[in-house]
Amino acid sequence: MIRLNSMLAIGAVSILALTGCNTEKAATSAADSVVQNTTGVTSAAKDKVTGSVSGFTGLQDVVASTKTAVEAGDFATAQTEIGKFEGFWSTVEDGVKAKSSPTYDAIEASVSGVEEAVKSSNKPKAIDSLKALDAAVTTAAKS
Repeated sequence: MIRLNSMLAIGAVSILALTGCNTEKAATSAADSVVQNTTGVTSAAKDKVTGSVSGFTGLQDVVASTKTAVEAGDFATAQTEIGKFEGFWSTVEDGVKAKSSPTYDAIEASVSGVEEAVKSSNKPKAIDSLKALDAAVTTAAKS
């Protein structure tokens, strides 16, 4: 009986040890996955953090994704997408304003036009405003 209890205890410890190893392996695998996922951060997100001239990539991405949503008639998504504009714009707007006040004003007016058109589900106005916004952002990125 004592021998059976000892064997059961050894078996239980062995199972716990194996389970612990598997848990550690799973945790290591999850940690590796997080590292891999963070290395795939988009250039737009990196630009947002650095606020560099290439931050215009984020603005252009927002304009493109908003345009895609508007063209599909998905104004809820379009509203979400254009809502991301300010995060990227805030990293470069001071530089744009210092270099070219008219371009700055054009971007501000165009983004307001997009927001208003998307809110009212006005597809033609949204497309026109997005074209103007895209042109102004492209001009600012080049200067």
